[in-house]
Amino acid sequence: MKGGEILEEKLYSIAREIIRFILAVVVSIVMIGVGIVGVERIIDYDLTANLGPTGSGIAVAGVAIAVGLIMGKTIAALRE
Repeated sequence: MKGGEILEEKLYSIAREIIRFILAVVVSIVMIGVGIVGVERIIDYDLTANLGPTGSGIAVAGVAIAVGLIMGKTIAALRE
């Protein structure tokens, strides 16, 4: 039985990490939406001039994903 309990504990920890990752991805998607609308308006002139509209959107999305992942990890750390 002890081997089964250890396996069960490992599965729970893996499931917890998967749920945390999914939450981080969801937060990232929300941040992409917020970032493209909000952040791009703030830095639109510089990014569009240098990267073009597609490049600026990709840059803003990348920043939003990074911020979202950091927020997700922070939320996960606080919940522990």
